[in-house]
Amino acid sequence: MKYLIVDDESLILRDEARVISKVLEEKAEIMLADNYVDALKIAEQIKPYVAFLDVDMPEMDGLELSRRIVEVSPNTNIIFITGYEKYGLEAWKTAASAFLLKPVIEDDVREAMSMLRRPYTQKKLVREGLFFRCFGNFEIFFDGQPIKFGRKLSKEFLAYLVDRKGALVTENELRAVLWGDDEDTDAKKTYIRAIVMDIRKTLSAYGGEKVFVNSRGAYALNVGEMNCDYYQYEDGTIPEDSFRGDYMSQYSWAEVTAAKLNEKYWTE
Repeated sequence: MKYLIVDDESLILRDEARVISKVLEEKAEIMLADNYVDALKIAEQIKPYVAFLDVDMPEMDGLELSRRIVEVSPNTNIIFITGYEKYGLEAWKTAASAFLLKPVIEDDVREAMSMLRRPYTQKKLVREGLFFRCFGNFEIFFDGQPIKFGRKLSKEFLAYLVDRKGALVTENELRAVLWGDDEDTDAKKTYIRAIVMDIRKTLSAYGGEKVFVNSRGAYALNVGEMNCDYYQYEDGTIPEDSFRGDYMSQYSWAEVTAAKLNEKYWTE
């Protein structure tokens, strides 16, 4: 989970970070900012779960900053920090979850975290219906049973589109992936058309007719229509231990994404 702490006094900022970090989970990623410009940049970039904001700051106070942060990151919870109780009433008129008085102490942070307006509820990985599994060997299931395609390369074709996360992929790129070259032959054109027909027919039989998209010789997946462990892991909506180090293990071209996932996992 990602967090943002903002205070214009650097010494106090570091002390707040020290106290708050003791309360948060072990792998919490905490970003610090001592001005509103950096705070807004960070908020837009990382979409923090919680932003701890000093109320009394120059140029832009914490109340206005909270409104600006919610504009770029609507799901961020706001917790105000201040040395003055007079700000309490005005702060509660905003979308704030809680209000902390300086100096910040661990018990107050714990209480504030229990009052979040947008608490994080981690989803279990749902495998019912059409499910694309990327961790381990790539496989597509329907209600727990693997789907069988009529063409040998149909599943790898789909796996590559899953890896591209909704981006359009040209036939030249697909030929390079499936056959190791981009030589344009009539036989390959015919086989790709056969694969496309096989994918459409098979997915439609399982209610997935909206998943596969093609446009002028390029192909993609409608990720909004998919239930996929890779996508849910990237969104942080399934447990971190859902990924165990293996990603589409049967395909050599997937090693690039696998390396990125492993780097992210071991550095968080």
